[in-house]
Amino acid sequence: MNLHLKRHMSTISTKHLVFIILAALPFAQSGAVIKRANATLSSGPALTSSTWGTPIALSAGTPAPISNSPAATSIIAASPSIAIPSTAPSSNTSTPLPPPPTTPKSFGWLDDEGPEYGKVIIRNHCEYPLNMWSVGARRMNGFRNDTIGYAVPEDGFMHTIAPNTSYSEDYRITCPPAVNGTWGYCWDHDKLRGQGISLKLSKNNTVASDILQLEYALVMNPLRADTFNRFEYDVSLLDCGDPVWNKEAYGGAGRGVITDGDATTADHDIKLDRCPGYLGGLSVTFDPDPGPAVCPSIKCTGEKLCDQMYFFDRTRKSEPSMACHKEYKGNMVLDLCSQNKK
Repeated sequence: MNLHLKRHMSTISTKHLVFIILAALPFAQSGAVIKRANATLSSGPALTSSTWGTPIALSAGTPAPISNSPAATSIIAASPSIAIPSTAPSSNTSTPLPPPPTTPKSFGWLDDEGPEYGKVIIRNHCEYPLNMWSVGARRMNGFRNDTIGYAVPEDGFMHTIAPNTSYSEDYRITCPPAVNGTWGYCWDHDKLRGQGISLKLSKNNTVASDILQLEYALVMNPLRADTFNRFEYDVSLLDCGDPVWNKEAYGGAGRGVITDGDATTADHDIKLDRCPGYLGGLSVTFDPDPGPAVCPSIKCTGEKLCDQMYFFDRTRKSEPSMACHKEYKGNMVLDLCSQNKK
């Protein structure tokens, strides 16, 4: 992530670098704070699920109660904490999401251009179902502040991706960070300023632990004089097999801080076991492929620590945050357990 954009770090209510535009978010965070953006009023993400071309039902959970206390996050925005439904929906039933609230155009909010750029697609090649929450960069239907809170019900919906099926949704634009460093409600976009999107994946019915995150932001960042909506993206394994919560697995409390630089093969094996979709490798690619000179792909086999992803370090030199170097319109595809591709 760009260091000039990095500011705070929080874990739900503690500081964590979310902004990365994608920064690896802590498990309880409901959104990644991003680095640049441009958005507007959209009717909400279009959700679809398919079996490599064959339409199937997509299940959605019910919205969970949301805390009104945002956590101060990275770069510019604060991510509210959310409570996630405790019951996973059946993968062969479909519950439509409620329609977005009516938003008068008279407020002057910009239309969300995300759908014009494409979709994010998650393909589950694993032998087990995965539950997913899409969090961040959503419209709030009116002014918010620290007292009111920044949470939205849609962030609490759980979507189940059965084995050998896929999930897709339209991109969402991020409201760009302010040049003067302020954060909070973004009037132009009706969103939380600087907040990116985090797609949180779990084998369980909760995001309380052992989640893998695909984080991205589509944003026009004035801090680096962007003239187009730029993609920034990363994959974070920080919150699955977290040494803080699994001290004994990593050799006890005396082990100290583990970094990506000094992590052992045994440390990596714990991540391999705990991180959903990682065993057998994972990849992030683009369709159509613009080439590595425009949007570099992420490809990790799962055989050893991969310098293209976050494992233990929340920030470091040469951190694994990717960005497209030119405007890109097309789909971003996350393949999980990728060696099982048929």
